Amino acid sequence: MANMKSLAKDTAIYGLSSIVGRFLNYLLVPLYTYYMPHDTGDYGISTNVYAYVALILVILTFGMETSLFRFANDEKNKPDTVFTTAMAVVGSLTALFLLLLFGLITPISNVLGYTAHPDYLLMMGVVVALDALQAIPFSFLRFQKRAVRFASLKMLFIVFNIGLNVFYFVVLGKTSVFYVFFINLLCTSFITLFFIPDLLKIQWKFDSQLLRQMFSYSWPILILGIAGILNQVADKIIFPLVYPDQEQANILLGDYGSCVKIAMTRCWHTSAWWDGCPCYNIY
Repeated sequence: MANMKSLAKDTAIYGLSSIVGRFLNYLLVPLYTYYMPHDTGDYGISTNVYAYVALILVILTFGMETSLFRFANDEKNKPDTVFTTAMAVVGSLTALFLLLLFGLITPISNVLGYTAHPDYLLMMGVVVALDALQAIPFSFLRFQKRAVRFASLKMLFIVFNIGLNVFYFVVLGKTSVFYVFFINLLCTSFITLFFIPDLLKIQWKFDSQLLRQMFSYSWPILILGIAGILNQVADKIIFPLVYPDQEQANILLGDYGSCVKIAMTRCWHTSAWWDGCPCYNIY
């Protein structure tokens, strides 16, 4: 009975933080569409870049959040070893991603249509890398049944993010999408700092045999994750690449993206195995 009460309590905390967080993030839509000039297409740029972010996040996490739950709950494995093995995978993928992004930023920005603003891609590249690295500690908090800390960090990010957006756009009168990405970078970096004490307490140990088992378990999750996220963001990625007028494409994508964001407020992915649902992260 006590376990059922604990489960109900944790579920309520996770669910409430997820619902409240999505609602507060939804409030950014009218703020962005009001303060960012329509004819600049800046909201379309935001929609496009966050679509790439959602896809890359699925790839970098490689299903390791779910694998952590599966193998950490196995009595044969030490939770700390499972955690550090998962972190080794995500950390390696993240390091490779950042190396390729910073080393090939010019051709990448040219292909994606951001020749004049490679800084957008660099900022959001760091953001998605930090998000991927945070995914494993967040999953470990759930394994440890530290629901309050989990929800507190999620809500702190939301409140900090909204506060800075209001300050920059409403108080300072900023109108560029640059500040959307810059604020996200600040907030994500800030939340990452809170995991440092926990990471220092972990007994770091890599298990190659466990890694093979986790890979066998996680790669089908990766395939399903990529298929699922492409179903949500492929249109926002493809449209600017095929539309003949780049500037007009961003304007139209901004209109479309804001409508989609409103519709997505009814997408309540509250499953305990993946709070990193891209619906939660696309602004």
